[in-house]
Amino acid sequence: MLVVAAALAGCAGFTGSPAHQVAEWANGASLSANDGYIVADVKDIDEGIASRQLTATHTACDGLGTDAGTAYGELPTPDTELTNELNNAYLDFTDAAQKCSDAKSFSGTGFSAYDREIARAESAFAAANRRLRHFGVG
Repeated sequence: MLVVAAALAGCAGFTGSPAHQVAEWANGASLSANDGYIVADVKDIDEGIASRQLTATHTACDGLGTDAGTAYGELPTPDTELTNELNNAYLDFTDAAQKCSDAKSFSGTGFSAYDREIARAESAFAAANRRLRHFGVG
């Protein structure tokens, strides 16, 4: 019962239909901006890997970890399924950022752990975005 009360307290103040509640949350949580930063970070990492610029890539990795953590801090949403999907995406992005930062070179298996984790993150992110579109957000 305590867990339910805590979860509901995180979403207190949202009114109207479920779609309206999610839209209110998305606006207040700066969802568009936060998710935009994550997308830009992943693009920067891809560009760094393609151009073989390790320092720039690691800087983008750090940005991804920070931005995913910021977005994660805006949870929960008014919808449990959406919260779970965003939770998975943001945690996977954070894990991918760590694996990216841990890569010591572009040779061998340097970024293979990042590649696997970013694929998981992007899959979870896509599911969350489908759920958002279900509510007319995004």
